[in-house]
Amino acid sequence: MRPSPTPIAGLAPLAGPPLDLPYDGDASPLVRPYLAAFEARAHAWQTRRDARLRTMLGEFAV
Repeated sequence: MRPSPTPIAGLAPLAGPPLDLPYDGDASPLVRPYLAAFEARAHAWQTRRDARLRTMLGEFAV
């Protein structure tokens, strides 16, 4: 004979803040170097993307 299943108490509490919000890098000095590298890569990617879009739309980037 199988034991009866235990009742579920309810939903788990929500997790912390969503990951798409900006992180306060100054709160932890150990995290800041990683954020600085990520931000530099993101800025370089955005700059290249903007240049490609301007070129495709006829505004030639110099």
